[in-house]
Amino acid sequence: MTKTLNFLKTFFAKNNKIIKIILFFVFPVLLVLAVELVQKQSFSGLLEFITWSSRAFLFSYFIVFIVFYMLYLLISRHAFYASFIFFVILAIVNLLKRQILWEPLYLTDIIAQAGQSGDIASFVHFKISIWVVLFFLFIFLVNFAYFRFFQDFKIRKIIVRLPLFIVFFMLFYFVIVTNDFREKYLLKTIGYDLDGVNWRQNYNYDANGFITAFYINISNAYVKKPEWYNKEAIDKIVENIKNNKKETIVSENSADDKPDFIFILSEAFFDLSRIKWIDFGEDLTPNLHRLQTQTYHGKMISPTFWGKTALVEFELMTGDLIKNLPVWSIPYTQYVNRDIPAIGWIFKANWYKTLALHTYDKTFFNRNNAYPHIWIDNFYGEDSIKNPKYKWPFISDDTFVDELTKHLDSDDKNKFIMWITMQNHFSYENKYKKSEISVKLKNNFSPKVADILTNYAQGIHDADASLWKLLEYLKTREKHTVVLFFWDHLPNLWDNNIWYTETKYINEREEKKWNKDNLENMYSPDFVIWSNKWEFENKDLWYIWASYLGNYVLDAEMIKSKWTYFDYISEEFKCLQANSPVLSFTKETWVIRNKDRKTCLEYDKNHALLQYDTLFGKNYLTKYYK
Repeated sequence: MTKTLNFLKTFFAKNNKIIKIILFFVFPVLLVLAVELVQKQSFSGLLEFITWSSRAFLFSYFIVFIVFYMLYLLISRHAFYASFIFFVILAIVNLLKRQILWEPLYLTDIIAQAGQSGDIASFVHFKISIWVVLFFLFIFLVNFAYFRFFQDFKIRKIIVRLPLFIVFFMLFYFVIVTNDFREKYLLKTIGYDLDGVNWRQNYNYDANGFITAFYINISNAYVKKPEWYNKEAIDKIVENIKNNKKETIVSENSADDKPDFIFILSEAFFDLSRIKWIDFGEDLTPNLHRLQTQTYHGKMISPTFWGKTALVEFELMTGDLIKNLPVWSIPYTQYVNRDIPAIGWIFKANWYKTLALHTYDKTFFNRNNAYPHIWIDNFYGEDSIKNPKYKWPFISDDTFVDELTKHLDSDDKNKFIMWITMQNHFSYENKYKKSEISVKLKNNFSPKVADILTNYAQGIHDADASLWKLLEYLKTREKHTVVLFFWDHLPNLWDNNIWYTETKYINEREEKKWNKDNLENMYSPDFVIWSNKWEFENKDLWYIWASYLGNYVLDAEMIKSKWTYFDYISEEFKCLQANSPVLSFTKETWVIRNKDRKTCLEYDKNHALLQYDTLFGKNYLTKYYK
């Protein structure tokens, strides 16, 4: 052992400078490999990434080298440890976030400090490959050997170090801080389309690697002011709307004959009968199917699938579009810090009492702070429910029906109630006790898929029964009541869409390979609209985007006193049937109601302008409501 160490010392002493320089340039390579190995969780996945995304890999090296060398010029050899800790922590947090929320890490997460990790982490168990651990150990040994056998490789003279730092800082600023390089040169550098996969971020991170994809999304942390945004532009849009509508003023007395409204967001509810390959020997959601033959129904274009309920809720409540916000924005957490247009205001303008009920922690997604800004008078969470019944580990939908009816009949005021369920939240593996399961799968799927599918099916079966329990009660009410029953997104049933492919609901696991049919299947949960007094005809409303669905219900029920912003959305819907990042992104998936494509695109542009004004701008629209 002593002879070996002496040999190494002699060898390194003779080749000191050459080895130092080599290691200096090799270290960022090892760091990129370590970061991407965390994401891929296997050496085969890492090798595939290097092979198929070689330009993205080299660009990742370029980014890491810039950061590493800047740190080296500032703190010398400590840059090895500082850069290693910095990038590895980001990589691990990204892995955890993808395991928990099925969405990668963005700079917006770090800026917003959303604070949801403690609530969400209980849903999953962190898993990491032993090979990843061993590779990190190897990186540490490289660092140890470098500092054990070499003195620090220094640029001794400040007259040399300072100009180098200035040069690298300018390079850092141009490449990383400003958007010029991202928007003008990145496509040529790595062949990346900045818009093409902006709404398919899991594919982005898989194809381009964590470092490059994270870098690309830095620009999304900042909301740009549209070039055409000014007071005159907003006034012009509003005047065009007002010219097409007669102003309506609603007195408190005239509101007496208005119905109560209940909007039910059923967590991860999905009509399994849409998948013909699944057989439970019974109709899991008979009440939903009965309603679909009797009343208004259709498919809602959701801005998300697998998760992120707050995005769907935000679109429905505000009329805003997630596609107009930075990628992976959580508006309740990041942007809703002042009063903004929302259907809650419409109800209040029509002398309604506005409530929200949620069978979970009120602070989740910052709802407790955001709801007052979208005109919700009272928000009730799980802590307000006495003696609730639980079904792993959430309050059951059945319990919440009882709670909702108490609030509904608490006084004689007209009410709008937003109800967000929780029972059917993931995960679905080993979820219910055998005594709690009444459905039985007939298919011969793999044991894990069968277990997950059975537990999920039990959840939607319970939700369907709870819906009917509520409607049966509402039939006995003299007060006119309208119910919108919808669900936020398709469920995350298991590992990277394998459940959906094994049941033949889609034909590709990778989102980048999805065709139009796959996209529509994954982004279009159902909805129904029901009334206990009025007979809605059996009408298929086709696709309605989440941002218009709540407004559509108000239009159907002839709620006249509305904020100008929602009048605009009503006009926009006449042109654009599906305005979402999925179905409006490519030309072949636009769903346009008339032949004037230019007019439709103008609606879309103006919607983004109004949204910017209310969330980020000078709020010129405020003067058009009282």
